[in-house]
Amino acid sequence: MTRINFHDIIYVESLRQYIRIVTTDQTVVTKLNIGNFEPGLPAQLIRIHKSFIISKDHIKSYNHKFVTLSNDKVIPIGATYKNEFLNHFPH
Repeated sequence: MTRINFHDIIYVESLRQYIRIVTTDQTVVTKLNIGNFEPGLPAQLIRIHKSFIISKDHIKSYNHKFVTLSNDKVIPIGATYKNEFLNHFPH
């Protein structure tokens, strides 16, 4: 059992029936569907792609297609999530 502080999460990636949680100091893989992980998340964690949830606190830069995070991971913004994401960060 590993305790993870929401503030330390950089992103969460879906791996089918598992998720990879990447934090500032560790990576944890656990058997959980991303759809089951998403409900009840704090406001700083937002879904931007069918396979990714990111932390707004760790966004380094973004444009209308991609987000670059504090660990230099580049994640695409899915068409389904684009408007909601851009509403969080008006230009």
